[in-house]
Amino acid sequence: MATLIPNVKWTDLIKVQKAGRLEELKSCEITFNSEYVGTWINGNAEPSGYIRTKAEYLAMKSNALPSKTIEEILEVENAPVSV
Repeated sequence: MATLIPNVKWTDLIKVQKAGRLEELKSCEITFNSEYVGTWINGNAEPSGYIRTKAEYLAMKSNALPSKTIEEILEVENAPVSV
């Protein structure tokens, strides 16, 4: 659990998103069933783009580890089932 930024439950994040107010949300750690799933970075809070650039750089480094794109995950889920 993060100690420098707030912790937000996934269900609460969805409520904020449905209310159309994500741009107001401070940067925070997102959890689902008490497990870390990601970090929300509010790049709108700093207009120069520095935070967004830094977040993109860190994301690029983390993507070097084995993982899948959203398309790869959905492709497996939508694959035809043979019986």
